[in-house]
Amino acid sequence: MTPDFVNVCAETLISRYMLMTPDDFEKWQEDPEGWANATDSENWEFELKPCAEMTFMNLLSKHRDHLVPIMLTLVERVADVTDQESLLFKDAVYAAIGLGVNSLYGRFDFEPFVMNRLRLEANNKDPQLNMLRRRIAWLLGKWITESMSTDCRKVIYELVLDLMVESEDLVVRLTAAHALKNAVEDWDFDIQIILPYLGTAIHLLLNMLNQVEEPDTIMKLITYLSAVMDRTGHEVVPYAGQIIQLLTPLWSPRTEPLLQSSLVVTFTKLTGEAHIYLLEDSLDLWWTMLQCTPTSTADIMSLLPSALELLDYDTENLRKVLKIVDSYLMLDPSSALLPNHSIILFTKLADKVTQSREQAAAYITHTLDLAFQSAPLEVYAEPLVQSCLLNHIIILLLQGQMYGYALMNYMNLLARLSMYDGHFVLQLIELTAAQQQQESEKFLMNVLDRWLDKVILIFLEYALFSYLVSSLIM
Repeated sequence: MTPDFVNVCAETLISRYMLMTPDDFEKWQEDPEGWANATDSENWEFELKPCAEMTFMNLLSKHRDHLVPIMLTLVERVADVTDQESLLFKDAVYAAIGLGVNSLYGRFDFEPFVMNRLRLEANNKDPQLNMLRRRIAWLLGKWITESMSTDCRKVIYELVLDLMVESEDLVVRLTAAHALKNAVEDWDFDIQIILPYLGTAIHLLLNMLNQVEEPDTIMKLITYLSAVMDRTGHEVVPYAGQIIQLLTPLWSPRTEPLLQSSLVVTFTKLTGEAHIYLLEDSLDLWWTMLQCTPTSTADIMSLLPSALELLDYDTENLRKVLKIVDSYLMLDPSSALLPNHSIILFTKLADKVTQSREQAAAYITHTLDLAFQSAPLEVYAEPLVQSCLLNHIIILLLQGQMYGYALMNYMNLLARLSMYDGHFVLQLIELTAAQQQQESEKFLMNVLDRWLDKVILIFLEYALFSYLVSSLIM
């Protein structure tokens, strides 16, 4: 191709086929979320404008030496335009600057362009310039991945966040949020630069999440939020409570699977960074999520080890943690009771058996009883033996230090297992006798004697209670 033909092609693409159309503006007004999502689509083959942009990029990459000076001239030509037709052309020129970032880098001094022009143009809040502010946000997102000075990165963060404020047009805000995601995912990302802006960034992302309606938009914003969390690590902990409060209402039985997956990934990161600081709120969200989940998924099950680890923490939240474990047992018992999970569950609850109060004992035994009923004994028999859980219960029975319904609940566990496999329980009693260095037959008789004593006592207590209730009624 001759230089003149290349010039004509490039200028024609920019001035005619890369312009915003009346149809674009109409869709922007009628369905801002849908239009913003459509512009991010990679199906460029089916739309004229994306095809023109792709053609321009290919042309520029092959003729950069010839076209770059022409593009720089165009940038200067649109510097001070104000009429609508010229603004449409300016938007297309800025689009060309963003699409050609790889070809222009090192030939176009972008930092002075940001400081001296884009900053002023982005601060002009005239509604007629929504198109231009949206393009500036998009352009910043394209160029932020190139080497920038610290001062310029700070200005870009300030501009992007200012374009995300609630009073701004929604399409502009969504485009700026995408630019923020690009900024934090940049190879040269420096956490120290973003820290002064971190609280504002999270607040603005959460505001948008609370206002948008389309599942695709919600997923994108969650992805942007997740990117910020990935790059800032534990610095996000002070804001974790706000994030949890927003995530909870997004989860329902009607939530799309992909959105559920995005929520689970984000929630996993929060529990990893901040579980000690927002344990109660995160447990509520976790349990709600499980209640609304019709089928097990790999993402959902990946959280189970974290739930089991939480059995070591705040005893005040033991009931909530156990309710979460119960939900896993009902959702996917075969996975929940895999040896790597059941050994942790049984071992941690074994440590709590001798220390728990009556109410806590009821929660613990409920979870264990559910586990015993959720799968055949052979699935969890070996981890159960290794955990010494039943050994602790047997010793508790012999020591007689726990009374009432707490002990009765633990005895019910032994009774259920005896119904499943009496020989298994006898072997456990013999194993416990060996650990206590006692003769097995005598130890077994002591267990049976104590068992019958407690059963009779419980029966008498129940009979007395029934008598008193009936007397009051009469």
